[in-house]
Formats: sequence, C-alpha cells, structure tokens
Amino acid sequence: MTKPTPYRSYRRSERKSETPLFVAFIAIVFVVGFIFGIDKVSGGMVRGYARAGGGALSAAVSGAVSTVTGNGILSTRRALQEENTQLRDAMAMRDEEAARFKALEDENDALRAMARLAIDASGITAPVLSSFDSSPYGTFTIGTGKSSGIDEGSIVLTPGGFVLGSVTSVSARTATVEAFFAPGKKINMDVGDVAFEAEGRGGGNARGEVARDAAVKTGDTVIIPAFAHRPAGIVGEVRSASSSAFTTLYIRLPLNLDTLRYVYVLPLQ
Repeated sequence: MTKPTPYRSYRRSERKSETPLFVAFIAIVFVVGFIFGIDKVSGGMVRGYARAGGGALSAAVSGAVSTVTGNGILSTRRALQEENTQLRDAMAMRDEEAARFKALEDENDALRAMARLAIDASGITAPVLSSFDSSPYGTFTIGTGKSSGIDEGSIVLTPGGFVLGSVTSVSARTATVEAFFAPGKKINMDVGDVAFEAEGRGGGNARGEVARDAAVKTGDTVIIPAFAHRPAGIVGEVRSASSSAFTTLYIRLPLNLDTLRYVYVLPLQ
C-alpha cells in the first residue's frame, strides 16, 4: 500500500515553485526601476531611443505591407478591378455617344420631312413639349403659339404629313393640341370611296364600321375629307363576323407617338 504524502512535503513543493517566480518578479521590478532611473538621469534619452525604435519598426511593417500590396496578389486583383472600371466607363461613354448620334439622326430626318411638307403647304415646325402619355384626354403641348400666327383650329400634321389633331387652346408661345384619335372623339373619314364615322381610342388608334361588302383591306389609307382630304391613318386590321352586316376597321397612325419630337402646324388661312 502507498503511503500518503505528508502535508509538509506539499508545503515545501509549493515554496520551491514560488521562489523562481518571486525572483523573476524582483528582477523585472529592478530592471524597470533601473531603466527609469537612467532615463531620468539622462534627461529622457531612453524614451527617445524607444520612440525611434518604435518608428523604425512601424516603418518596416509598413514597407512590408506595401511590398505585398504592390507586388503580390493584392496588386493584381486591384489592377483587374481598375481595368474593369475603366472598361465599364468606356462602354457607358460609347452607348451615350451612340444614343446621341441616333437622336440627332432622328431629329434630322424629322426636320427633312418638315421641309418637304413646307413645299406643299406653308406652316410652322414646332417641337412637342409634352408626351401623349402625360394626358388621358389625347392632348399634348407644342412649342409655338400666337406669336407665330397659331390660332385655335390650326391643323397639326405629323412629319409624314398625316393629320394628327387641331389646336384647342393657345398662348403667346405654346399651344395645346387635341388628337383626332383622342378617346371617344368622333370624326368622319373616308377609305377609298367608302365614308364612315370613326371613334378615337387613344394612342393614335381609332375604330369604325363599314358595310360588310365594302372593298377595304389592311394597309389602305384613311383620309379626313374636312381637312383637304389629308391622310389621317391606315387600316391596321379588318374584322368581320359571319353574323354581322358590318366590318370593323381598326385604324392607326403609322408612327410611334411616344417618339414624336416635332409636328408641322398649318395656320388658319
């Protein structure tokens, strides 16, 4: 049987383990006191050397980080990111230039069309100031008015010469135009030698009915007799039910009104 270790042997073991720690503590206190003593006698030289050493260490660490960043993987990744940013900027500039060129091209085409209209009828080219979407009543604003000889009732044409509407109110430099195909608006029209009444549906569209046996087909031009038989649209679709004595015509303007930038206004004679 193993005999239990006497209590005194434990105490001796504890004292032996505590002695080196105590000696080390005393040594540290002595060294620190010695350093502070020298620093005080030397007028702070020790602290100056410590600061200089710390600065040198900081500079060395900073240099090492810069070396890794400048020459390593981080540098390659950063260079790729900068290159991607430059490519995106270049693509955005290219797209902007292409859009600007397309806008100028469309504007030139519209103005050339206006010039052709001016050969046949004296009028005024006016910019469109508001879109059709901004009004639920089929009206829009143009940038010309009484100062240019525009009055209520003046006829407004598209760049292609199609009748678009008439001026309903006018100020010195602007005018409001109501489209002939405004929702619910009724207007007398002809297609070929067939007369009929059409009802506007908005967005450059209208609908009318003709006799079932009328010789009308898709693509036929629809005119307004009251305005010098000028064209007002084309037949976009023809529908006829076997049980009906009438054929329904779906009429539309042959242009996108959302992109309309200029119109041609015919002053009242």
